[in-house]
Amino acid sequence: MRLVILAEEPPAELRAQLVFLEVCTEEKLLSLFSLYKVKAGLRALPFLRLAGITPDEVGEAIRPGDLVAWPLPERPGRKSRWMLMLA
Repeated sequence: MRLVILAEEPPAELRAQLVFLEVCTEEKLLSLFSLYKVKAGLRALPFLRLAGITPDEVGEAIRPGDLVAWPLPERPGRKSRWMLMLA
């Protein structure tokens, strides 16, 4: 199982294959990096670099059993939130 970080919501046909797990904070997402191998899409690399994380793989291909995360639109005055789904 890997944690796949995307820069934005995946296309509808891919999202239809995912199962909702939760909306989580950035802090919770960062805590998952120590539990799973991390795969990141190219556009998500700047976020990981800011967090001091080097992904194990680069790309956006998703396998069954992967956790998939992407940022939700930010709202003023709120901490960043991430969608977390299971492939």
